[in-house]
Amino acid sequence: MKMLPGTLYRRGSRLSAYGLPAFVFLLLLSWNLAHATAAGLLFVAQNSPKTVDIIDPGSSLRVGGINAGESPMDMALSPDGRWLAVSNRTASVERPGIIWIIDPKKKEVVRKIDLYLTRYRDWEEIYLVFSRDGKKLYAVESGTGFLDVFSTGDWRFVKKIPLGGKPQNPVTSPDGGWLYVPCLHSGEIAVVDVLQDKVKDRIRIEGRPSAVALSHDGGLVYAADGENHLVVVIDMKTRGVVKKISVGSSPQNMALLDGRFLYVLNTYSNNLSVIDVDKLENVKSIAIGALPGKMAYDPVSRRLYVLTDNATISVVDTTAQKFIKSIPTDITPRGIVFAP
Repeated sequence: MKMLPGTLYRRGSRLSAYGLPAFVFLLLLSWNLAHATAAGLLFVAQNSPKTVDIIDPGSSLRVGGINAGESPMDMALSPDGRWLAVSNRTASVERPGIIWIIDPKKKEVVRKIDLYLTRYRDWEEIYLVFSRDGKKLYAVESGTGFLDVFSTGDWRFVKKIPLGGKPQNPVTSPDGGWLYVPCLHSGEIAVVDVLQDKVKDRIRIEGRPSAVALSHDGGLVYAADGENHLVVVIDMKTRGVVKKISVGSSPQNMALLDGRFLYVLNTYSNNLSVIDVDKLENVKSIAIGALPGKMAYDPVSRRLYVLTDNATISVVDTTAQKFIKSIPTDITPRGIVFAP
């Protein structure tokens, strides 16, 4: 019997030598995918090619991809892990913006939501975040200065809220009642009441707030000042500045991890500043590659994944507080999410 190379063939109870490589390959591939799913996956929005890549952080391999429109940008994962939202620009005047809703388990697009960005659509950056209860999706339009509210029950548009000049990455408060949005050009942080979907407060700083983080009790606000290269610590009760902490050049994103250390991503210093929030001191700097942009965190492995302009994801072990490896990506990664 003539066989083609790579054909799986069984004679009695033995596999043919021709089929063994294919069998081993399929076995290893299925094991890797199962292991990757159990350990968690990285979803990376790529502007070119226009996909959301799926990467196994353990093996550093791309294990899948999802078509995500013409220009995928920011991403957000719902608290229950059910939905992955991807902001997207299109070239169409009639439909200038679309939010793609992806089922990360099935790895498929389940819904597309229109997002009208008016005349600023050509350079609009759109930041996404889900409410803590998962019932709402918020989209921050950096060009127009608006906040769009969507209901996740039926994905309908609910409301458009004016925020201020050049709003950036939003974060929710630990109790889920408030949304904090730094506004770069207006020098303030807009505080949105999630129940009423209304701006109830504005916190001003002497500079340009580019990112924000909150203490676990919500009593302190950490505001990255991109103009003066500082993290400004604000007491929410007194509205007084507790301390100004020097960091690297152009801090852009922040994450408070394990309640003890605040990691500040400094785009033009190509590093992370590590702030001890008990001491309110910058205690360490970690080099991570050129022009780092966005980051995601795995609380189980305690690893931080940072997108860089080197077409790589820099991996930082937050227990040892050091860079450990790079994961290759395509050339234009725009957003990153870790899904358990």
